[in-house]
Amino acid sequence: MNKPASMARREKAHEAAKRQQKQLNLVGYQVEGDDILLTNGPYGGRKVRELFVQGPIERDYIVKNLWFRGDDRVVQIINSLVCK
Repeated sequence: MNKPASMARREKAHEAAKRQQKQLNLVGYQVEGDDILLTNGPYGGRKVRELFVQGPIERDYIVKNLWFRGDDRVVQIINSLVCK
């Protein structure tokens, strides 16, 4: 028996959301005062304020891997960088 199209779309969206969340969990970070230290990944050991001014690739990385997590303090720090 075939699944209804809406059920198949829902399952596909759910799987995509799970993959995206798994990727978000790969990047570790630690909030230090008014900055964020990345603890692993390609920018491990570097701070967000330093990376943010380097270029669009680094900014995209920060937004994708940190801002979308929804941690209030992290969002506040990144928003302060965007508003400058």
